Amino acid sequence: MQSIPHGTIENFYTVSNGSKIKLDAYLEEELYDLITYCIQNSDASDYSTKENRIKEIGQELFADGGVDALENMYFSIEHRIREEIAKDAKPYRSLWNNISNEWNY
Repeated sequence: MQSIPHGTIENFYTVSNGSKIKLDAYLEEELYDLITYCIQNSDASDYSTKENRIKEIGQELFADGGVDALENMYFSIEHRIREEIAKDAKPYRSLWNNISNEWNY
């Protein structure tokens, strides 16, 4: 099997209007790792740093594809976390509340 160069690995998400939004797969992995960490380490000294990075990722996603990008990414993350560690990621949706008036959790 041929390996894919680091810079070419990307995810494509279809938004409601049918257009494609290109998102870096590493951004999704980082978000997954951050939310998983926060769920499992709520008393950690670097918890707020992790939350701040989650907020930054939301801003990056929104800048790239609006609320549809936020919805698509969070849908994916929520299901992965539920399936892989049997935890609920929904409480972390509110970290993106100040990005857009349309995102209110």
